[in-house]
Amino acid sequence: MTEAVLGTLVWTLPRPNPPYYPGSFPLHFEKRLWRLLGKPNPELILHVFGGAAKIGKRVDIKPETEPDYIMDAHALDLPPNFFKAVICDPPYSDEENKELYDVEIPLKQKTWIKEAVRVCQNDGFVVLYSDKWIPKPPKCSYWMRIIVLPGQNHRGRICHIFMKDGGQKYSQFTTKGEDE
Repeated sequence: MTEAVLGTLVWTLPRPNPPYYPGSFPLHFEKRLWRLLGKPNPELILHVFGGAAKIGKRVDIKPETEPDYIMDAHALDLPPNFFKAVICDPPYSDEENKELYDVEIPLKQKTWIKEAVRVCQNDGFVVLYSDKWIPKPPKCSYWMRIIVLPGQNHRGRICHIFMKDGGQKYSQFTTKGEDE
């Protein structure tokens, strides 16, 4: 039997300052992720649901967040295969979407993930930040996982990093077999 072992990191990071919370990444998360992904040009990083993001281009449905693009993550009016990294940090439920952001558009996970993959370059990164394990998107390979612990008495998160298939696969995998 052969099994693949996914590289996993654990980061303990402080919560962001109040003007950026809720809906913001923990402090230092974006900069650490940017370095981990090889410091791609910020013009080629797209934050979907990214009103509070600091690095890269931001897509948000709410104009008051002053994003680079005002649009729905379910239908990105952006060119295919353009961004080196597409980072998605959606609301974790329709209820949270309404309560925190006053947005009533139902979240359709498969649809916004498909859009994220579509606008990502081949061999680029699709990063999904969530409070639960998200299945591997079509046309992608597992690359790495980061468990993010924002401090005591706060929910941890999982940052799933996938590489859009285009040649280089499983760069953070090791494989163990019975023959070893």
